[in-house]
Amino acid sequence: MKTVPCMLLAGLLALAAPHPSWAQAPAAAGVEVAGVRYAPTTAVGNANLQLNGAGIRYKAIFKVYAAGLYLGAKAATPEVVYTAPGAKRSRVVMLRDIDANELGKLFTDGMQKNASREEFGKSIPGTLKLAEMFATKKRLVAGETFSVDYVPGAGTSV
Repeated sequence: MKTVPCMLLAGLLALAAPHPSWAQAPAAAGVEVAGVRYAPTTAVGNANLQLNGAGIRYKAIFKVYAAGLYLGAKAATPEVVYTAPGAKRSRVVMLRDIDANELGKLFTDGMQKNASREEFGKSIPGTLKLAEMFATKKRLVAGETFSVDYVPGAGTSV
């Protein structure tokens, strides 16, 4: 697990925020999207988090990844997600093989669409750190998973 700057979490939370190319599922008692099961709760640090929602990210007609967002309390808008206190987790499961650089571009696009110019600018150091991690990996394959966790006082880790 590698640590990245906290500002990156705000951008990566955009992965599980509503987007026009997402198919979404409610989080009531956990959900399954595209064969990926998201439990209703998870623990991050010393916090018990609840599934806020899950969805599928599409690029054109292709399913790219499923993402689930866990928070301490339900949030209905991206603004509430970004400002919610406490631990957070975004869990991503790849639905197809993808070049790591392409995935990095999808993340960057999502961050730009879901953050102000100023907020996006603050996330650039963390984005570069994440790009280094993906560059090492080169390719992600269907079924691979990773989580981005934020723990107050400890920071963000992937």
